[in-house]
Amino acid sequence: MASTWEELKTLAKGNPYIEEVGNLVLEMNTDKYEREILEG
Repeated sequence: MASTWEELKTLAKGNPYIEEVGNLVLEMNTDKYEREILEG
């Protein structure tokens, strides 16, 4: 189980289902500015 965004990105690499869930969680829990920082 991932406890940070970086760990989740590493686990999701190559698995489109986990990537999609991670993206949905990120969108639900952050505003636009915070997402840009995390994704940057």
